[in-house]
Amino acid sequence: MPTKFRLLPQLVVALLLVASNACSQQMRPPASNAPDSVFRYADLDQAWRAAQQAQRPVLVFVSMNRCAHCDRMERETYAHPQLARQINQRLVAVKLKREDAPDVVKQLGVRAFPTTLLISPRGEMLARVEGFADPRNLVKTFVPALAKRTPPTRRTAHATSRAKTQR
Repeated sequence: MPTKFRLLPQLVVALLLVASNACSQQMRPPASNAPDSVFRYADLDQAWRAAQQAQRPVLVFVSMNRCAHCDRMERETYAHPQLARQINQRLVAVKLKREDAPDVVKQLGVRAFPTTLLISPRGEMLARVEGFADPRNLVKTFVPALAKRTPPTRRTAHATSRAKTQR
């Protein structure tokens, strides 16, 4: 066998390995900082229980299939690193699809997509954003709404005992 053909099988194997590796790179799941990473819940009941326990407001992002503005908001707004960090630290975030929870979406009064709701741990509607909102506009709406909310009164054992001794 001539010298130039002896390397052909090795070259074919190498090309197959490179092609295989390239295909597997494209098929990998999204990284942990993907847009869905702020949405820890896909069920409102679970999110509500977590919000009650943590005494944090619930951010409800309602979208629907084949909604370009919904997809854009996930990609651009909720994937914004600083906004995602703030949501994860201060809120309990849930993503609902109209097709998966039509009754819940109706109960929330959602008629436009996307819609983002901010609900206090007491169940009060703090803010509603209908349609696409970039990170800056979402923050402009949510910061005043969060500032207005009155935190629930929580008495610790120490506060209660102090109140008794001061009477």
